[in-house]
Amino acid sequence: MNDTTKRLLLLGGTAGVLGIAMTALGRGRVSSVSPKGIIASFGLSQEKLDSIRRRVARASRNLPSDLRVKLSQEIGIPESAVIAIFATETSGDSADKLRFECDEYNERVSSSQRVPCTMPPGALYSKVRSETDKRAFIHAYKINPSVAVAQSSWGAFQVLDPVGKGLAPTAQAWVARWNAEDKWRLSTELLLGWFRRRGSRVDAARQAITDGGGVDAWRPFVKKYNGPGYARHKYHQVMAAAYAMASGKV
Repeated sequence: MNDTTKRLLLLGGTAGVLGIAMTALGRGRVSSVSPKGIIASFGLSQEKLDSIRRRVARASRNLPSDLRVKLSQEIGIPESAVIAIFATETSGDSADKLRFECDEYNERVSSSQRVPCTMPPGALYSKVRSETDKRAFIHAYKINPSVAVAQSSWGAFQVLDPVGKGLAPTAQAWVARWNAEDKWRLSTELLLGWFRRRGSRVDAARQAITDGGGVDAWRPFVKKYNGPGYARHKYHQVMAAAYAMASGKV
């Protein structure tokens, strides 16, 4: 271990290494921290890293360049961060994504309107595909359209509550838009709508970049985006890895 790495470790442990090292690397001041060392600081298995790399490659290839630029400019973050959000939230292959959040739906409706939702002790969401796919959404939509739409994750960036973000006046109007319009552009509107709801969300994303884009740097943003259970699912680690890969740092 060289002196530079020792100093980085003293400043913040392995998670701190990534944020400091990536900031320094971005400014061209530190060359002794290897990509291998940065990758280790993500704290993810090789299998998971390989999966993220494939998702980043697909996201980079599939996200239309004009929309990538639009999101980057309007949010004030690099295009690589936009790609990282896409790759963290989905497989990076399509904007035609809909996940029905059956647990969130059931919490907001009466007992007579609840739908099947398998939630083992400690689980944050259902992992049963038949409870979260399009057919599950349609079933819930027939029971309570407003809650079903609000508690589904839509598009490339998996954003909840499109009506609440001003993208349609009613649940029915949103579904009509979703069925008729380009889903890449709707995904762009959804992500911008999420950021515009609170300025602190924009600040958190920009600060993550300013702080180097490491594991700890992404925590505040990911907590806002994925909720308080983000750490259990390692969203901040995945986001840091995806951003580093999309930026060409590792």
